Amino acid sequence: MKHFQKFTLIALGFLVASCASNVRNDVAVFHDLPAANGASISITALKQENKDGLEFGEYAILIASALEDQGYVITDGNSDLVATLDFSRSEGRDKMRALYGPDASWGNWNRDFGFYWGYDNPFYRTPFYNRSDVTVVTVYAHQLRLLIDDKNGKRLYEGTVIAENRAKNLPEMMPYLVEAMFTDFPGESGKTKHILIEKDKK
Repeated sequence: MKHFQKFTLIALGFLVASCASNVRNDVAVFHDLPAANGASISITALKQENKDGLEFGEYAILIASALEDQGYVITDGNSDLVATLDFSRSEGRDKMRALYGPDASWGNWNRDFGFYWGYDNPFYRTPFYNRSDVTVVTVYAHQLRLLIDDKNGKRLYEGTVIAENRAKNLPEMMPYLVEAMFTDFPGESGKTKHILIEKDKK
């Protein structure tokens, strides 16, 4: 029985580590976007104060690369389409985290971040796994918004990605947001999809 308990806790450790190493991105999309077919597209910032900023410039490079992969041709102006970017990061909020185990001070089985995005912990309250301690961590909501209009100003695409994570820096999270935005791009209109990306792959 002790061997079985030890094996169960080790297996839990691998599962928690795997879940914690993923970034979950929630992607909401509305669009009437035709196929790229080599259309030209320029990139600008939604907020005037960001248009000449170095931060926007770095993010625009990521977006340009992703758009080129979709078959668009990036231009500086006089384009068929205009892509507009907006980005933000929340101030952070405290979130409860429960640590489970025969001795919660020994383990770090994380109900909040191990079984993070609504997946219930199947090992909670088993005969070997029935004690919990609670701690508080700070999480930040990182957001990327992409709008695409035609040259007449008609809106063709609206996409928003939100990833809540313990990472504080938006530049660190932006590659995950962009990858999530362009996974199965443009996606099904009116739907929200959940994209998991391995955090250590970037």
